[in-house]
Amino acid sequence: MYERMPRVVYGQAHIYNNYYTASGNLYCIGVGSYDSALIEYNYFKSVNNPIEFMYNIYAYILQKNNVFDGCKRNQDETKEGKIYGERYITTDPYTLKKDAVKLTTVPYKYTLDDVNKVPDIIQKQAGYQ
Repeated sequence: MYERMPRVVYGQAHIYNNYYTASGNLYCIGVGSYDSALIEYNYFKSVNNPIEFMYNIYAYILQKNNVFDGCKRNQDETKEGKIYGERYITTDPYTLKKDAVKLTTVPYKYTLDDVNKVPDIIQKQAGYQ
């Protein structure tokens, strides 16, 4: 895969416990217009660009407890959460809130696997239903 693993636009996404190995990729996770993404406990192995703000339009990323093993791009700027971009659309029906949405928690229960075990867990289960 080259990109869009996933790409989020106009929404909120919780992305966790994935194993990314697409060396030579453009990006793994793309966060676009008016998005908010909580990205946690993913393992990125030798990819060019693990997480990308897609446009200069309001978006928010909080990434925590991910492993960036041999990746070309540093992701430190989003560890504490980061808003990126400008508010372009300011007319109805697209009037934006004063601040970008910040997805820092989710309204459901989930269990995170140990991020260092994610590659083994994913590879052992790949192709199974």
